[in-house]
Amino acid sequence: MLEFSLESRQIRLVSADVMYGAETAFGLGLAWAPASWFAVHGSLSASWLWFPEGALESHYLRREVWDSHLGSLGLEASVDFMLPSGVAGVSAMVGGRSYFARYRAGIFTLYAGCGVFGQPVYGESQELRAIRFGADVRFWLLDHFEKIFDAHADRPEVVIYVRFAL
Repeated sequence: MLEFSLESRQIRLVSADVMYGAETAFGLGLAWAPASWFAVHGSLSASWLWFPEGALESHYLRREVWDSHLGSLGLEASVDFMLPSGVAGVSAMVGGRSYFARYRAGIFTLYAGCGVFGQPVYGESQELRAIRFGADVRFWLLDHFEKIFDAHADRPEVVIYVRFAL
């Protein structure tokens, strides 16, 4: 199955000040469901992270640089365990994301997590095979925000998403 997804999450960074950011990601992926109770997903996504009330400080060529928004590309893999009807289930995922700013790329994050989802539409038609609404809790395993921007991410993070499968 071909999947399209939209994710939203809040980010809280703690350094000298507390800073809140919002991130929206759009993804494209593939899914394989060998049984009615089990599925495997893989996706590639692009996202935009912005800090409406401030900016992150880093150094480039011995001068201070401020960035209030960052773009990113990410990869994620997940497995789902569903009820036999397919209308709800739990998932486990692992993924990574690379953020980039004006003068810096390769700001990496790696995460693992678990979540719950509901699929009010599942296997109904040939055109739209599923619509999923879910929430994940992700724990960061690697966080370059702390190293580059001297800002520690307050984790775990909660991600809300909607996914369409064709």
